[in-house]
Amino acid sequence: MKYMNPILATVALVVGVTAVFLSGISPSSSPVPQQHSRHALLNPNPFSLRGSAFGSLFSRLAEDDIDRVWHVGLEGEIHSIGVGWLARAREEKSRRNNPTPPGGAHLIAIRRDLRKMLVNAFLLDPGSYTIYEALYLFLTSMDGIDQEKGQQRADELSKFALHWISSENEDPEPWLTASAASINLHLSTSQSGSIPHRAPASPAHEETQILNAAACLNRFDALWVESGAQGRLDLLSDERRNEIEERREFLGRLVAAWQKQEEKGGAPK
Repeated sequence: MKYMNPILATVALVVGVTAVFLSGISPSSSPVPQQHSRHALLNPNPFSLRGSAFGSLFSRLAEDDIDRVWHVGLEGEIHSIGVGWLARAREEKSRRNNPTPPGGAHLIAIRRDLRKMLVNAFLLDPGSYTIYEALYLFLTSMDGIDQEKGQQRADELSKFALHWISSENEDPEPWLTASAASINLHLSTSQSGSIPHRAPASPAHEETQILNAAACLNRFDALWVESGAQGRLDLLSDERRNEIEERREFLGRLVAAWQKQEEKGGAPK
């Protein structure tokens, strides 16, 4: 493990935090850029933070704040965040002491801030499974916009993630995100007939998304074995490895269920 001078480490942290603030985008803009080049996808990219190892770190560090704003701001309570006195202290610190739930302009402001936090965290690490799923859920159910527009933005998000991850050849974890994105696109197209002004998708298009989700899982498996052989998995904690393996198992069961139902000619209930 390389040693970093404490002064240089402090400077790097300050630069990183500054870059996070500089990388913010307008809340009214689309949740994902529309360029086609993998590197252009994250422009503007101050200090090349987005898509980097530091970007991934800052994205993970943002998860607690996002969770707090989401659950305290929108739902009025924070979920349990562990055991012990430190966890209880953090929970008490985040507890709302106003019994009246937010509404009107206050609720709109919370949604705006949460949307910006989620988008920034996603752009810092487009392969993050946790942030991708949180932003997808927000766009489809919490953003306060109509169903058609929310689903359209969520589909753009999924396509963005798939395009970004398609060039990943070392880290296996983003391929779980890619599989989830393909599954979400499958669900979106299979339900498109129930959304006003959206034409139902063809069965062939739905099948393609499930095949792609399975291919992403196969890619994860290959890179996971390769990472294990090279010792990179030893750098992860047992808790982190278990989390990734459980996620792989869940997605595998989901894809297998869809494939089985496709063979029978119907969608799982």
